[in-house]
Parts: sequence; C-alpha cells; structure tokens
Amino acid sequence: MNRIFKTIVCWTFLALAVRVGSAGVVVLQNWTPIKIDYVLSHADGQQSRQSIASSDVASIPATESIVVTLGEGPAARNYQLNLNSIHYFGIRNGIPELVHLKLPGVDSKVEATARPPVQASPPGQPRPAEGIYKIPVAILIDSADPRVQTIWEKRVRKRLAEANDIFEHHCRVRFDLVKVGNWTSDPAIRSFDQSLMEFAQKVRPTPARLAIGFTSHYEWIRGEMHLGGTHGALASHILIRESPGQVSEPERLEVLVHELGHFLGAAHTSDKSSVMRPMLGDRKSAAKTFRIGFDAPDTLIMCLVAEEMRSRHIWHPSALSPVAKNAVRGAYMALAQTIPQDPVSTSSIESLGPPPVLAAAAAGPSPEIINGARHVVLAVVRAARENQQLPVRLKDPRAPVWRTNDELTTYYVRRAAVAARQLPPHVGPSAFLLGLGVAMDDSNFVHDKLALQDVWQKIEPNDQRQTRLLLLGTPTMLKRHSVTRHFTISAALVVLSGPQGAEAAGLGKEILDSRSGEGFSFADLCADMAGVMFATHVRDENISLQDVAARFQIEDYVPKMEGLADDLPWDTFLKQYGEAGSENFQRQRADLFHRILALPAYRAPENPKKKT
Repeated sequence: MNRIFKTIVCWTFLALAVRVGSAGVVVLQNWTPIKIDYVLSHADGQQSRQSIASSDVASIPATESIVVTLGEGPAARNYQLNLNSIHYFGIRNGIPELVHLKLPGVDSKVEATARPPVQASPPGQPRPAEGIYKIPVAILIDSADPRVQTIWEKRVRKRLAEANDIFEHHCRVRFDLVKVGNWTSDPAIRSFDQSLMEFAQKVRPTPARLAIGFTSHYEWIRGEMHLGGTHGALASHILIRESPGQVSEPERLEVLVHELGHFLGAAHTSDKSSVMRPMLGDRKSAAKTFRIGFDAPDTLIMCLVAEEMRSRHIWHPSALSPVAKNAVRGAYMALAQTIPQDPVSTSSIESLGPPPVLAAAAAGPSPEIINGARHVVLAVVRAARENQQLPVRLKDPRAPVWRTNDELTTYYVRRAAVAARQLPPHVGPSAFLLGLGVAMDDSNFVHDKLALQDVWQKIEPNDQRQTRLLLLGTPTMLKRHSVTRHFTISAALVVLSGPQGAEAAGLGKEILDSRSGEGFSFADLCADMAGVMFATHVRDENISLQDVAARFQIEDYVPKMEGLADDLPWDTFLKQYGEAGSENFQRQRADLFHRILALPAYRAPENPKKKT
C-alpha cells in the first residue's frame, strides 16, 4: 500500500508540473553604447513604448510570444520573440537590430519583417508591473563582530534595500527582512567551506526562507573566490565575509547580490560587467559609472526560478516544470561554455536532475518501450549480419566493404536510429537508447546485475544474445572498444534511472575496477558522461532520431581522451584525487563535462559582439 501511495504521489506531482508553470519571460539586453527605444506588443494586442539603457537588461513576463518593433514607418522592423528566450540589441550599419542567443537544446526562433505588427491600440504606457514576489530572509551577524548591533544592522539593512532594487528590476523579486540576530561561530575553523557548513548546522532560518550570515573570521582578500558562499540554488543558507577594513559599500553590496543571485539559480558568467563574474573584489563596483546588475542568461534563470517559487512553491531546482527546466538548462549550458573549468556551471546543471522521490518511484520501462527496444536490437543484429557478408576490399571504391572499428559503431548507431524512427514518437527515443545499449553490450557488468537483468533479458533472451555476440564484431569509438560500451550502456541507463543514476552507475563501476585491480579510468568515465549527455538530449528530443540516422558521427558526441588518466589503482586514485566528493575529483569531473559541452553536437553559437 505504501508503494502504491508513493507512486500516486509521484504521478500527481508530474501531472501538476506539466499543467502549471506556463508563465514565461523574454529577456533583452542592450549591447549598444546608446539608449534603444522600441514598441512592445503582447499577444492580447496591448502595446507600450519602452526604452533600455546601454548595457541594461529588461525582463518581460509573458504567457505567449511577444513582438518588439524597432524604428517607425516603412523602415520599422518587427521581431517575434518566443517565450523563455534571450535577445541582444546591436547596431548594424547604423541601424538597431535584435540578435537572438540560441540556448543549447532550446528551439526558439526570431523572425524579423519589414512591416510593423497590426496595432490593436496605439502604443501607450507600459503595462502595470507584475506583482513583486517577496522572499522572507533572516540576517545574522557573527557575535565576534566588534561593532554594536545598531551600527551594523543599519548598514546591512541599507545594503539589502539596495540589493532589492536590483532584483526587482531584473526579476520582480524582493527579499523581505523578517528576522535580525547574531550567531556564534567557532574561531578555530579556518576553512570557509567548513564555516558555511557550521552556519547551516547552527542556524535555523525560521520564520524566514533564507538565512544570510555574516562572519568576521576572514580577512577580505581581493581576488579571493570565497567572499561569500552557499550550497546552491534555493539552498537555505548564505554566508558572507564581513571583516572590517578598507572595503567600499558598493563592493560589499556586489557580494551580497552575487550570493542572492546564486540562491535564485544564477551561475557564473564570463561577462565582466555582470555581478555573476566568478571573481569579485576587483574594484569594478567602486567606480561611479559601474552598474551592478546581471547578464541576460542569469536574468532568464532567476525570472523562471522566482516565478515557480511564487506559483508552485518549489523547494529545489529539480522541481521546476519541464518547460522552465528546459530553458534553465539551456541557459546554464550557454554560461558553462563561456567559462571552462568552472564547477558552478556543472553543479547547476546537475541540480536540475529528478528529485530523489521521483527517481526512486520509477517502475521501469513500459511494455511499449521494451518491445521497441527489441525492435532496435534486432535491427542492429540484421546490420551486423549484413556487414559480415561484405568483402574485405573491392576494386570499386564506391562499393560497400566490411566495416570495422569506428566506422562499424557509426553504422550500428545509424541503423538503430532508423529502426527507432519506425516506432511511435512517444516510444522511439527511449527504445532507441535502451535497445542500442543492449545491442552494444558484450560484457556481463550490466547483464548480470539483479536490478537490471530482468529488463535486459526481456529485451534480449540469452539465446539471442549469444547469436548477436557472434555477429557483432568489435565496434569502437575513438578506436577504443571500451568507450563504445560505456557510452551506449550509460545512454541506456538514462532511460532506466535518469541522468544522475546513470552517471552514478558509471562512477561506481570505475571505483570497483580500481579496487579489483583493473584501475580507475577517466577515459571510461568521460565516455559514461558523454553517453548520459547524448541520451538526455535524445530523450528530450533536442537531438532528433532523424539527425542521428542521417548524420551521426562519433567525434560530434565523444570528446578526445588525450591526457586522461587510465588504470589507476585505488590507492593512487585516492592520493591524487581523493574521494568522489572531493574538490580535486570534482575539478577533474568538471573538465570532462566541459570537454563534452564543447563538442559540435552541444556547442552554442558564439555570443553576438557589440556592433557600432
């Protein structure tokens, strides 16, 4: 009865996630040195004249696509902008234009025409602003701070009020101060990460949603990464350095805004004018002309997260509705590509994974998907049989010959995709991934695991497996057979346990290998992660089966493995990288992740440049 109840709860949660959260946003940023005037038209016919200052960002809440018109009369240009999209104002040949930032995995188009939209009513004043969403916060100063409470409280209240003006402008959010107090830190702790953990353990935010702590145990070091910290989007605690010294209030304000941005989901960016640049304390904000504000991708993220906090009371990024999650993931991937090696991008994307309760309630693939996967496996077996019948070489260079190595893998993947395209659209992607994983599996690691054995054998009984293994050959990726196996099996596991579960299984296998004498391989782990990324995009239909069938190339989906450590015994792995949760290991994992993001299949187009 308990299991049935959990299943009902999970499906109810999913149904709600699909129905609600339809409100979206369009984000504009002015990359020109001048103010830009434009007319904004909503789907209901209401119009208003708007302007945006140089380098500023505007977020426009909407439930349907909007139209932005630049210029007037016959020269007017009309741009239709989809929900949850980002656009930059630029200048070409002296004429303002809009440039669309394509978010990886998000299908969003911009259309420009010579004629302005039909006006239901003359442009007038802007629509009334959407209601401001207030997030209750508590502020606690370290008891070691030498200042009296009236002094520091006045200063921090003023700082929060200035931060609120910034957030209200970007995403219609204000942080409502409901509690002020002290907390006592341990002066023996000299690690900022440990201090943040201590603060989270000692302080309960109640009645607030978020506790913001200030500590005086650390000197303000310019260029220091940890001027503040939190445990990720929607985490309940933020800790900030508040040591006395010659630090301007704008610099302190910028740190507060940066960390509150992380709370609303913002990630690091390479945009030097954004408050989300990784290294603060660079004196930029002390300049009178500097605008403390956010970049466009982070503004999109914060707007969507805040809206779902308002409408659905979400508690974790993984609870975002599918539409919002898709856009947020695309924005994270666009940001990640601008800062290789930055661990915040990696952890932000990971945070969008399914909540543990949903993953645990998965009941396995449906009979339709099982039957579809069988169809895919049989297609690969037919392809293998046909390949075995081809000659090794022919005089005619155009005639097909026996395929081996990387060419053989490409051949199998394409044939599997062709077979999956014959299935119903709601079955094809999952059946393709699951069937390809079974068809490429010539090991016993997955086949013999009790939790997966039943699924594997439903798709391919043991007698059929033996026939396939005789015909399969040795398909490779990057001339390594193990890469093929890791890539395709990890892709299949995404169907069964989600992206996080699939990657965890790959990591667990490498740890077992290192303990049993085979050694830990970062190349195999990279192949696992590449397979997870591939499967996630295929499952979410960001990569179509038609494209895979027609154009799949290994180098588009699997990064080069040069420089990756292989065959590491457990003791060596621990000495060099530490446990799987250590900073050294996560840094190495982030490197693998960014190698994958840089591949042609996932690479976003370069950001448009300023045009003057």
